[in-house]
Order: sequence, then C-alpha cells, then structure tokens
Amino acid sequence: MAEGSLFSWLNEEIFRRPTYSRSCCLLDNYNPHQGYKEVVTSEERQEEEAFIEEISRTLPIKYLYKYLLAKGIVSGNYQEFKSKMLSLWFDLCGRGVHLAVLLLLTCFCWRNQTWRARSLWIS
Repeated sequence: MAEGSLFSWLNEEIFRRPTYSRSCCLLDNYNPHQGYKEVVTSEERQEEEAFIEEISRTLPIKYLYKYLLAKGIVSGNYQEFKSKMLSLWFDLCGRGVHLAVLLLLTCFCWRNQTWRARSLWIS
C-alpha cells in the first residue's frame, strides 16, 4: 500500500454532485463482516434504485449501453438495461449467509473501519 495521501486537497463540494451523493448513500447498506445474513430494507432498495437512476443519466453509462446494444448484448429498451444493472449490482448472491456483490466491492473498499468509494463512472 502506498504511503501518504493520493490527494493533497479535495473540494468537499464534489460530494454534492448527484452521482457522488447517491453513491455515498449506499456506503452503510452492507455488513462487511462474514457469516452474517444480509437484510435489505426498503429504504436501502430505494437508495440502490436512485443510484442506478442517477448513473444512468451519465455519459459513461449511456456509452456503455450503446456499446452493448451495438454488440447485441442488450435490447433496445433502456429501462430493461437499468433493471439489469440494478439486478447485477445489488441482488444478493447466495453463498450461505455471505454477501457476494463482486461489482459493488470493486467500487467500494473497506479501509480503516470506513467505506471508501472507488468508482470510475462518477461524473
């Protein structure tokens, strides 16, 4: 692990941007400890839906959709694409009582008893 901070200065206003704001709402939605059953509340599900809705407005996700559409991987229905993203990102995968959300874990990492966002599409 690198020593020191990646940034020497950060404008806190960035966290008010819609995609950052929505992603920050997700940070407390998951139990980081193994062996505990994950329970998703209706509030957490609403946060997940709001996050997908927000990132679906960004150019990187629109580009991804057009690329997948051109490759014949998704249908011509953008709402179906958003539903698929919601399912792929947030549906709990069964491994006993463990949570396995690989895509989300690549976006958020647990360090020093706090979640750190690692998201490339946020604009």
